Amino acid sequence: MKTKRKCMFLCIASGLMFALGIVRGIGGFIDLMDDKYFIAAINTNELIIVATVLVSIFLTAAIFITSIKVFEQNKKYTISAIALVVLFAIYNLANGYIFLGKLMDDGNLINIAASVIIISFLMLGNNTLKKT
Repeated sequence: MKTKRKCMFLCIASGLMFALGIVRGIGGFIDLMDDKYFIAAINTNELIIVATVLVSIFLTAAIFITSIKVFEQNKKYTISAIALVVLFAIYNLANGYIFLGKLMDDGNLINIAASVIIISFLMLGNNTLKKT
């Protein structure tokens, strides 16, 4: 029973991390580049846009790799998964502030809610790993 519960929390957390990486990482980037009016309205340096894209690709890849390790129930990666999810939420807040000029919008609220849920499942799974 404990093994089933341990897998449940970590499997849910890894699935949500994977979805966060796909939906918010890659999907947000594609949505951003597809909007011609948004690109024309950006009044920043091209270097900032390139740096933002590179950080987004790095974070998405890191979340993918970490979600696989969390799914394998590797104890070492639960703390790094929590740090990556927090970093991903902070990155999206900064990204919204740089490009849109506002810190909180609907997308950032979704990111924060998803981050809280993922971190909760990671902590519950980590606690069950320590008990077994």
